[in-house]
Amino acid sequence: MKVNAGATLEYARELGRARTLAELVELSSTHARQQCELVLKQTELLRSLAQIMTKPGAG
Repeated sequence: MKVNAGATLEYARELGRARTLAELVELSSTHARQQCELVLKQTELLRSLAQIMTKPGAG
């Protein structure tokens, strides 16, 4: 959650500094790519946690 909030705040700051449409598009696409990568990492971590928790004797 902290990582998501930090990325959003940084994105907002960068948008405020953008001077051209090209910069806005580049920032938006970079932000979207980074968010997708983050979701994939979080999904992998959740999958790993679920595997650990469903093993016999876990918990």
